[in-house]
Amino acid sequence: MQEGKLEVKNLDEMVGAIRQSQAFMMLLTEHSYSNMTVATQVGLAVMMDKPFILLAKVGVAIPHALVKMADLIERVDMEKENDMARAQASVAEYMKKRFGGQS
Repeated sequence: MQEGKLEVKNLDEMVGAIRQSQAFMMLLTEHSYSNMTVATQVGLAVMMDKPFILLAKVGVAIPHALVKMADLIERVDMEKENDMARAQASVAEYMKKRFGGQS
């Protein structure tokens, strides 16, 4: 596979997985900006009108467009277990409210 191109099989699997999901969760790190797969997944999720949960690593700038699209944004210090637990609880609460306990 050439860099920057997705194989059709992988794209089909990605589309199917996003289509079957209740929501789309993105982990935004300093490496997300150069990852074609992440960009493709975000675009597919937005096109499928999936609820968009954004977990952003502390210290990483969040583009204004992602802020506007996100249904939930959590800043996370991935080095701190208690912060990860806090973000996980927030996401669980959002899913419970959004889907009536069927997350």
